[in-house]
Amino acid sequence: MNKNIWNLYKNSEKGRQAVALFTFDREKDNLKIKAKEIFQRYNEYFGGVKVEDYFLENCFLTIDSIVADKLFLKENENSSEYFTRLIDSLEISHAEENSIGELIRKVNERPFILQKDYKSFCSILS
Repeated sequence: MNKNIWNLYKNSEKGRQAVALFTFDREKDNLKIKAKEIFQRYNEYFGGVKVEDYFLENCFLTIDSIVADKLFLKENENSSEYFTRLIDSLEISHAEENSIGELIRKVNERPFILQKDYKSFCSILS
């Protein structure tokens, strides 16, 4: 999408709603509610209402992997740079809380999806 079309879209009512739906505030938003809202809005593209549990499980597995690997937006990074780094660095695996409540990768567990396995990564999100 070119920059002009993106600017038109994000300033339209539909665009503002989509951006709000995918914007998370760690302080205010409940991630489970937000994920359910995304699923309810786009479930027809994910296979219909019967796959909600599958979608939510994969959504949280992905988010937990991002948190465990600390793949957050850096202060000097724009969204395009961040997405490229995220998609190239992300591995999907189970995470668990350590003794201080941080999510970490499970020790000695092979990831479900390895870095740069874009096809498998896309398959769990669709």
